[in-house]
Amino acid sequence: MIHVEAVSIRLDGTVWPIRDVAPESQEISLGELPVLGSGVFTPMGSLLLISIGASIAGIEEFTGLPSGALAGLGHDPVAGAATRADVYMEAGQTISFDWMFDNYDATQRDDSAYVVLDGSPIALANGQDADDPGSAGWVHGSFTVAATGMHSLAFIVADGMADNGNVPRLFINHVVIA
Repeated sequence: MIHVEAVSIRLDGTVWPIRDVAPESQEISLGELPVLGSGVFTPMGSLLLISIGASIAGIEEFTGLPSGALAGLGHDPVAGAATRADVYMEAGQTISFDWMFDNYDATQRDDSAYVVLDGSPIALANGQDADDPGSAGWVHGSFTVAATGMHSLAFIVADGMADNGNVPRLFINHVVIA
């Protein structure tokens, strides 16, 4: 086994993080998660969600959100994609993940990405807020759960307007429970 600490590689202009998973941790196999809309498992081990193929109402139902929840966050998405997992976690355990949002536009748009933990949506990125009208770069996120039991985790990417092929993307990598 090769031990790797805080390393990344660059492939086709994209920087991909590489992380080592501690022996007591469990990495979620992204290639086995259900996807609503368009999703691709990349050669670098990331799940790429492309914001086409699913209605917002379908995404809300798929991820356990109430109808209108995404529009209620201040955005008015028209289409998107999502993935989800139900995982057992002990109280005090942390779920961590790396993500990169790219609104795939030359200008800032109302495209967005979210993580949903136990039915509570949290905004990861919005194309209008990005310093670079496009990619937010790789970001590490984590949550610690308070209760032992099954927990739902979902990732959503949403297109703020039908703009003929300039659809936002969300890369997800290294989803780990520790």
